[in-house]
Amino acid sequence: MLREAIKKKNKPLVSIVMSAYNPVHHFFRLAVASLKKQTLTNWELIICDDCSHEKCSEFICKTAATDPRIRVVKNRINSGLAVSLNKCIALSRGAYIARMDDDDICMPERLERQVQFLEEHATVSWVGSNAGLMDDTGRWGERKMPECPEAKDFLKFCPYIHPSVMFRRSVFEEYGGYKKLRRGEDYELFMRLHAAGLRGYNMQEELFLYREDAHASRRRGYYYQIEEAGIRLRGFRDMDVLSLTNMMYVIKPMLTGLISYRQRVKIKRMLGR
Repeated sequence: MLREAIKKKNKPLVSIVMSAYNPVHHFFRLAVASLKKQTLTNWELIICDDCSHEKCSEFICKTAATDPRIRVVKNRINSGLAVSLNKCIALSRGAYIARMDDDDICMPERLERQVQFLEEHATVSWVGSNAGLMDDTGRWGERKMPECPEAKDFLKFCPYIHPSVMFRRSVFEEYGGYKKLRRGEDYELFMRLHAAGLRGYNMQEELFLYREDAHASRRRGYYYQIEEAGIRLRGFRDMDVLSLTNMMYVIKPMLTGLISYRQRVKIKRMLGR
């Protein structure tokens, strides 16, 4: 079935959705190049330029022009990740919808392995994977995710690496897209889907390289931590895991927000994740 689907050239099998806002040119170029190296070639990449500066917008369009499978749409105002991804999903044509950020790297077999898994496991609605962690100096660690996340796995952190996930298209058609949040739109989505009875899976192999470095510190403020606490409160309640004991996980973002991002990264490096 997979090979037959790959041969259908009139319609992409996989739609990769990406939001880009003033991407670092070198990182963006590497991200797109990793898609061009995929063993599954029947894909489309839809990039939403979230109102980048003029030179960055020109670079995004110039990079997209190197491959007919890439399309670019642009927001008139900076609208955030959730709005941008919903726009990409609305324009997508694939049976599967894969996430990717503008500075990460996919292993060559990522798309093929995830499509194959979903076609062989009808009860799984989305699939992610483990990931290697990298920064400007190269790889510095790894992130291993729970194989079959259950409600309790959402307490400490989101048990899926968002840009490593591939969804069935039907997930968004039946349950809607991302909520317009400043942060945690992925966490909210996964908890909402889980509460509705859907289940995901994490392939226990590194199909992805996730960039986590000092650049991220400029994108995160304390108000994001407060919003995440609210997301956790509602999500835990809907998944029926909210208790007095678990309230510590609700306020966790506000506590960790008091620690500088650089210090958090340092701790992660010491732990190797």
